[in-house]
Amino acid sequence: MIVGWFGFAHRLRSETARQAGWIAAVSQALVALVPVLVLIVGTLALILVAVLAVVALVLLFSSRD
Repeated sequence: MIVGWFGFAHRLRSETARQAGWIAAVSQALVALVPVLVLIVGTLALILVAVLAVVALVLLFSSRD
């Protein structure tokens, strides 16, 4: 949709049609980016859980005075 917007937007004479096309193109781009965002957030969450687990293990196995 974004490629189509850049390819055909200059041919539209109506400003309303240009604005509607721009809104449609951006909405499609945002929908396409949702899986990428989910992957990034999920990876960061797993890394955070792993770091917290390592810290918990270090605290559990550290010698107490």
